[in-house]
Amino acid sequence: MQFIRALALTAFAVLATSTADASDSRYFGPDPSAPGWARMKPEAWTPNTAVTAAELVAGMLAGAMETTDGRPDTKVHIWTTGGTFRAAAQTTGLPDDAVRAQETVIAIAPADSGWKVTEVWRRWICARGDNTRDWTDKPCP
Repeated sequence: MQFIRALALTAFAVLATSTADASDSRYFGPDPSAPGWARMKPEAWTPNTAVTAAELVAGMLAGAMETTDGRPDTKVHIWTTGGTFRAAAQTTGLPDDAVRAQETVIAIAPADSGWKVTEVWRRWICARGDNTRDWTDKPCP
């Protein structure tokens, strides 16, 4: 968990010193407003509040870093948009054999006591069923 926390803190330090603005054309992460994303209740996300934004990202990554079946492959993006931080984790190699890949995006905004998760989206690529190539907003069968 120390490594995950250090990784999240480093990413936020780099992001905080970035000079990107709204006209910047660089890629910042997936767009969960596009079709194919399932919106989740942010209050159901654990943890959904923390003293630092990095703690919320570390919590998101902790579940994907290591499992009893090995180490899944996770790609992480952290960026700002509209005054909030967003973090995305795309994971393959999960222990669930029905899931080929899973991607989660969380939006994090300042709150009275630190930071709070304000939005959560998730999508999957299933390993079996009718569609095994495209992202879907439906959990895998």
